[in-house]
Amino acid sequence: YPWTDDEILTWVSIYWFSTAGPAASLRIYYEALHETGSLGVNRSRTWQWIGGVKLGLSYFPKELVIMPKTYGRTLGPVVYENDHKHGGHFAATEKPEGIASDLKKMFGKGGGAYGVIRGKNGFLQLFVGSSALLAVYYAYWQFTIGGSRRRMIGENGCKPVKRLPTVDPFFGLDLFRQTLKYLKQHTLLERARERFRRMGNTFAIKSITGTVIITIEPENLKEIQSLQFKNWSLGHRRKVAFQNLLGPGIFVTDGAAWQRSRDLLRPNFVRSQIGDLRTFETHVNHLIQAIPRDGSTVNLQDLFLRLTIDSATEFLFGESTNCLAPGTSTELNTKFAEAFNRSQDAISRHARYGRFGSLVPDPEFARDAKYVHAFVDDLVEKGMARRETQESEKDEGRYVFLQQLVTQTQDKHQIRSELLNVLLAGRDTTASLLSNVWWEIARRPDVWAKLRKEVDALGGVAPTFEQIKDMRYLRAVLNE
Repeated sequence: YPWTDDEILTWVSIYWFSTAGPAASLRIYYEALHETGSLGVNRSRTWQWIGGVKLGLSYFPKELVIMPKTYGRTLGPVVYENDHKHGGHFAATEKPEGIASDLKKMFGKGGGAYGVIRGKNGFLQLFVGSSALLAVYYAYWQFTIGGSRRRMIGENGCKPVKRLPTVDPFFGLDLFRQTLKYLKQHTLLERARERFRRMGNTFAIKSITGTVIITIEPENLKEIQSLQFKNWSLGHRRKVAFQNLLGPGIFVTDGAAWQRSRDLLRPNFVRSQIGDLRTFETHVNHLIQAIPRDGSTVNLQDLFLRLTIDSATEFLFGESTNCLAPGTSTELNTKFAEAFNRSQDAISRHARYGRFGSLVPDPEFARDAKYVHAFVDDLVEKGMARRETQESEKDEGRYVFLQQLVTQTQDKHQIRSELLNVLLAGRDTTASLLSNVWWEIARRPDVWAKLRKEVDALGGVAPTFEQIKDMRYLRAVLNE
């Protein structure tokens, strides 16, 4: 779990500044190990069977010590048990939705602890207790996080943010349904642009996961992405949604973990290693051959996505999926490309659903993610084997990202995660850029003419990496 500085300070403060003092949280551990506990609580007492209290047990795989299930069943009448796939010692913070779900099943109607109070179903007491806890938390939030935000507002002269009107003021379900509609109609970007024109460069929107502030204000972006980069994080929603597929790579981490990923990847993107255009030439030729010659309409965006996964997988793994050249592709490679495509769509959905995403079963994503991981793990194993046998790090004179990565770390999970993160960027970002460029030049004959003129100056000879860099108008078009 990627703890933030604020979370650590918050939890330390709760213990340290409480009336009982920091030792209060340690008392239970002392009593569990000593026979001289106070108030009759000691080691023997903590190991005794307590028959009058119904017991529920939640098991988390990353707990500090994994106790046998039979141990828990010796402490009292167990009425509920659940094995979780994720979470550890701080499960209430790491996986709060899992704990909440267990409580509902245990104390809800039909659960083993339903009606634990005679004549009552327990919900009234639960409601009163929850309301009191909520009030305490609200007061605490106002003194800590709220106070910090108020100071920041004052120091920076922040103005109140505009809020996008919504029918549902609590969960913004009407806006959520609108977004799903726009996605199906492929008009989300167009609708987003209309909202910015109506609301300005920065506004707040109510979502099912809380209030989200959206901005395209250059000054905000400069602060977030450059001047105060260390003060901002990706957000819990993106991390949780993306990690199930991409792992703890550079696009899913913050702070020290992000810096480690950056230090690991950066040496692999020097000019001498990405300037070899032979691989790209091969895949571009496949792209050209895939375009029909009969004048029929063709979806270039689909071809661009296949082009970029072909070139990215060859650069990263040393072998291409060859989606644009079906005759040379293998069934495993094709299945990987399809599974990766579907998985990307799935994690986007999970991110939109936020904390509710884990409550929606998605067996297809589970299968696809498992296949993607197995496919890349096999390549990593091969890369590690080549490293251990001291074989050449290059394959037939080509630069292979994986072969360089295995010389820098032996953490196979980290290698797989970084490969998938870079694959995501190398595929989608490039395909989006190409799609946008062709969309524009198809409607701008003046731009097309200038590009042709600059390219024709090469005299029909394939350019070098340096020559492409020196094509000023081409660079201007791509940058814009």
